[in-house]
Amino acid sequence: MFSKSASNIKVYRKTENSKAAKILKVHSVKQHSYLKELSILKLKSPITMDNSWKPVCLYYFTRLYEDCGMLSANLEAGKGVSNVTIQKAKSVENSFCKNEISDFDEELHLCVEVSKSKNSENIGEAFVCDHDGIWQLHGFRKSSQPGSKYIALYSVEKTGFDSLGKYTCGTPSLRNLQTERSSAIETSVEAAPWMIPIYVHEKDEEPLLCSGILADGPFHSSGLKNIYTTSNCTKEIKVSYQTGPSKFTNVTVSSIKRYEHAPDIVILKLKKAIPLTLYSRPACLSTEKYIFDQTLCKLVSVTSNGSLKVRATGFSRFTEGECKRHFRNFDDSQLCLKDYDSETEHNEKLLICKGRDELTGRYVFVGVESMRGGNYVSITHHKSLFN
Repeated sequence: MFSKSASNIKVYRKTENSKAAKILKVHSVKQHSYLKELSILKLKSPITMDNSWKPVCLYYFTRLYEDCGMLSANLEAGKGVSNVTIQKAKSVENSFCKNEISDFDEELHLCVEVSKSKNSENIGEAFVCDHDGIWQLHGFRKSSQPGSKYIALYSVEKTGFDSLGKYTCGTPSLRNLQTERSSAIETSVEAAPWMIPIYVHEKDEEPLLCSGILADGPFHSSGLKNIYTTSNCTKEIKVSYQTGPSKFTNVTVSSIKRYEHAPDIVILKLKKAIPLTLYSRPACLSTEKYIFDQTLCKLVSVTSNGSLKVRATGFSRFTEGECKRHFRNFDDSQLCLKDYDSETEHNEKLLICKGRDELTGRYVFVGVESMRGGNYVSITHHKSLFN
């Protein structure tokens, strides 16, 4: 981890035509939102891209680890980086690293197999892959055992490393939520860290489990205090959020905001903000910067079968006329979908979609289930709150 003082850090830049390295001044050091071992350096002046300096892509286009290698370099005092090499490497099953690296965490780390490094003084090793001529960063070296060919890396995908950037909402999931259109998956809550379990207590009855979404704009306009859910989940309620593997903390609801023109959506205002961590992060809020496509959207809910899980399913879209045959109160401000979930018992679902433009690669909260008949579902748009 870097020293917190930017003045103590020197960044060297050496071009092909210069004999001595130029020192770039560091303006600030920002730690990762929830992994203090990772930091980002912000320079006082931007680096001009040329043949000698170009960035590697941070956002992941694909999770296929093909044509990959460990990027290594030496740092010589006063001269900058030298002996840059890429050693052939490949991603392997987590079990290989777990057997040799005691602190390997499969929720955060990526296991890579590489031949023994010829460079024993490696500086900032990284795992990079070539995707159609574009170099993409997949992980930073964390640890390895002497003589071992296995390396543990902080995974860009698993840690949501892009949350160090301008936007922190909707960062990619720890596990892939993408499924075939006709299938459903159940995965851990941290796979969709914006999903919030809500328990509705009724007299002399078992608490009813409902689903909510922690959602906010790119710049945290609500301070992570707003939970979006359906109107059926607002009786005597208890809200919790995840603080670690299988650990949840209850939080107090200070008020419930309802909308007369959109009665299906309610906002639970929390008394205290939920902290941004690996296990609790908001989905993005946007009325237009998402792609409504059956391959890029999911119906999601929180379920409980011994432990809390997130259930994600695909769907198909139906016409307004077909919807009106199923739902008397359907209007053109709603979406009509056919849920591919084969399970008949489920909680009311929420719709999320992949974002576009500056929200590309992030998940955006789109709406809540308002009516259901069998597998036919009507969705009330989040944007209807602003009509």
